[in-house]
Amino acid sequence: MLDAGADPNNLQFEIRRALVGLPAEPSVRHFDATPEAFSRGAQRRFGVSNPERMDDPFWMAMVRSGISAWLARTQFSDKPSSIEHPVWCAERFGQSISFLPDGRIIQIAGEHEDGYDPDFCIYNDVFVHYPDGRIEIYGYPAEVFPPTDFHTATLVGDTIYLIGSLGYQHQRVQSETPVFALDTRTLRITRLETSGDASGSIYRHRAVLTPTGRIRVFGGRIDRGDDAHSDNDAMFELDLACLVWIRLAPSA
Repeated sequence: MLDAGADPNNLQFEIRRALVGLPAEPSVRHFDATPEAFSRGAQRRFGVSNPERMDDPFWMAMVRSGISAWLARTQFSDKPSSIEHPVWCAERFGQSISFLPDGRIIQIAGEHEDGYDPDFCIYNDVFVHYPDGRIEIYGYPAEVFPPTDFHTATLVGDTIYLIGSLGYQHQRVQSETPVFALDTRTLRITRLETSGDASGSIYRHRAVLTPTGRIRVFGGRIDRGDDAHSDNDAMFELDLACLVWIRLAPSA
C-alpha cells in the first residue's frame, strides 16, 4: 500500500507493529518488565548525546508488548492514578516509519494520547528495527531534536529528512517549518536551516521525493497561532541542494 502511494499517517498502530515484525495486537503476554525496571524507566527522559543509545529494559518491554501507558501503570500499582508523571509508552500517534534498503525499519518520535490524558507525551526518540528482530532505541537532547509528531520522513540516500510537526503548543513557531536530517549510518540528527517561501507550522501533511531531487510537501494542516488551524491548500518544494523552499501552487 505504501509503495502504491498510501498515506503512512493512516496506518493503524497494529499495522505498524506487524510491519516491523512484532505481534500486531498489543498484549501483556509480551510484557516482561519487572517492578525494578518500571521504577527506573517509567518516566520519559531525554538523551544527553546525539545520539544516545537508550535500550532501557522497561522501554524495550513496552515496545515489544505494545501495551498502553495506563495498562503498564496497572501492572505495578494498585492506584495507577497516583503516578504523577506520564508513563513512557511506545503506542504512538504521528510516528513516522521508514524502510531502509539494508532491511532496517526506523520509527521516529510521535505522541501518546491527547493533552487531557495523564500519560500524554510527545517524544523525540528513534526506534531501529533490524531484520533479525533486534530493536535499538536512541534518545536525543531536546535542544537538538525537540519533541516531534505528525511530521513526514523522506529517505534520500543515507538521510531521512524530517519535515513539520505539531509538537507542544508552547514550542511552536508559526513562521517556521522545522526540518531535521537523520543520518541513517550514525543515527545523528541535525537541524537544517532553510530559507524561501515555506509553509509555516505544518503537520499531518504528505511529502514525496520528486524526480528532480526535491521534497514536495502538500496537504495537512497549518497552525496559524492563537489556537487557529487551517487546511494547507498549497504545495511546497524543498530544494535539497540549497535548502530553499519554493511555493508552487494551490494543491488539487
